[in-house]
Amino acid sequence: MKKKKLINKTKNNEDIRFSLGTLVLLLFCTFILVVSTFVSLDVFYPVIPSAQDGVNGLKWEDFFETFSIIPQVPAVIFIGALLGRKFATVSIVFYILLGLFLLPVFALGGGITYVAQYGFGYILAYIPAVWLLGLAVKDGFNLKSIALGVLYAVLAIHLIGIAYMAIIVTIKGDGWPFMKGWIINQSGWKVVFDYVLSFALVYFTRLLRPLMWCYKKPY
Repeated sequence: MKKKKLINKTKNNEDIRFSLGTLVLLLFCTFILVVSTFVSLDVFYPVIPSAQDGVNGLKWEDFFETFSIIPQVPAVIFIGALLGRKFATVSIVFYILLGLFLLPVFALGGGITYVAQYGFGYILAYIPAVWLLGLAVKDGFNLKSIALGVLYAVLAIHLIGIAYMAIIVTIKGDGWPFMKGWIINQSGWKVVFDYVLSFALVYFTRLLRPLMWCYKKPY
């Protein structure tokens, strides 16, 4: 009985098996990151109409505003849930190296000088984000662990991104008004969107991962 329990425990704590198929999956996830960089989604959110519009002149469009969002943060968190923190980190690092040294896969291009871009901190934050997600769900994909893991991951990306941006702004001397506008534009409502979509994608991987040929227990 003890021997049987030991074997089950060992199997339950093994990582995703590395194979040629796993490598293909890892590269495909990097491709997802690249594609998500250049996808723009229009998101609606409610607002109070201006008094100048008048009651009779109001249309349903007056009760909503839209902003465009790049769904890369949810893509990163999806990859973290799908591959586990170790293989997800490899996929993200490959994406970063690809953008810095080979191809313009970042939103504003690529090259080593991209480290001076305001948004590069968000990209670097993808690595600690997938690790925080992995730590939160290491004992299972239940609703509580998913909710906390996604929260930690999304906050890590935005807070580290804002901190990195603040450093670049300070170095370049752009001032607080520019920094405030950047924070509102890059975070703000996008934090809510990133959390909701990321939660849905991670919950989906809860159903997907047991069907993967390389799946055991990645955390």
